[in-house]
Amino acid sequence: MIAFDSIEYTGTSDSGNETFLIKKEIDDEIFSVQEVRKRHKKIAVKTMWIKRKKKATSSA
Repeated sequence: MIAFDSIEYTGTSDSGNETFLIKKEIDDEIFSVQEVRKRHKKIAVKTMWIKRKKKATSSA
C-alpha cells in the first residue's frame, strides 16, 4: 500500500500498546488494518479485514 485513505487513533490495547486503525478503499472494498506500536519503534499488524462497500439503493 503506497498511501492510505484514513488513519484513526483507537486508544491502547489490553497490553498497553497504542493502536491505530488504517483504512484503504480499493474499488468496492474497504481494507482495514489495526496496527500496534511495539518496542523499538516498530509497527506490527495485529488484525486485518476486508469489507465490501454498501451499495447505493435507488428508490422508485
